[in-house]
Amino acid sequence: MNRPRLNRLALLAALAALGILLFAATASAATIKLACGGTGSRNQDSLGTVLCAAAVGKPRTVTGTVRSDSGKAVAAKITVTFISWTPAGEGAFDLEPTSTRTITAKANGSFSLPVKTSSRIGLKFETVADEKLGVSATAVEAQVSRQLSTSVTKLGGGRVKITVKGTSEPVKIAVTDEYGYEISGGKTRSANKAGSAIFHLSGHGTFYYAYSAGKLGDLYWEGARPSFHL
Repeated sequence: MNRPRLNRLALLAALAALGILLFAATASAATIKLACGGTGSRNQDSLGTVLCAAAVGKPRTVTGTVRSDSGKAVAAKITVTFISWTPAGEGAFDLEPTSTRTITAKANGSFSLPVKTSSRIGLKFETVADEKLGVSATAVEAQVSRQLSTSVTKLGGGRVKITVKGTSEPVKIAVTDEYGYEISGGKTRSANKAGSAIFHLSGHGTFYYAYSAGKLGDLYWEGARPSFHL
């Protein structure tokens, strides 16, 4: 019985091609890992964008580490694109690149960038491809949002003054229950030029408050609902 014979050269060529395909499938690209430096609120959205809160009038540092295609920490160059957020009406925003800056990581791959904003700013970090360092182009994103400053002053007799600072937009403040509904004496009020509104509340316990800051309100950092006790 005759059996089909496999050409040895064809077999070697097929194995070589398979090896190339396997290498391509397992090869890694350069990576950038970002984090929010220092103290303050932080988060990450479903797309992996790093979200950092910045205190009023202070920068928030975005830190990171860059690694080559082989996973080695390298002193690669990184281009940072700054992206503005501008209200476009009906809850929409226009995102527009405004400037770029090139930074260089340290020998251990680490870098940091202090960022200051009056509302929110987007940041795109992209490696500059470098064959000698074994770095291919890759990009990740972060956002830094201003966290408005709030305070509650107890004036006695159930009267409280709530102050919101850090925005040039008109502020409205309300006192609510734990479910977000306005309570007696806590109806929404416009804050004065100092960002303050006074409420006359009855009863004792834990109260919550909410505020809105005009067209820029959605750009500020949204943390846990603030509360106070009477």
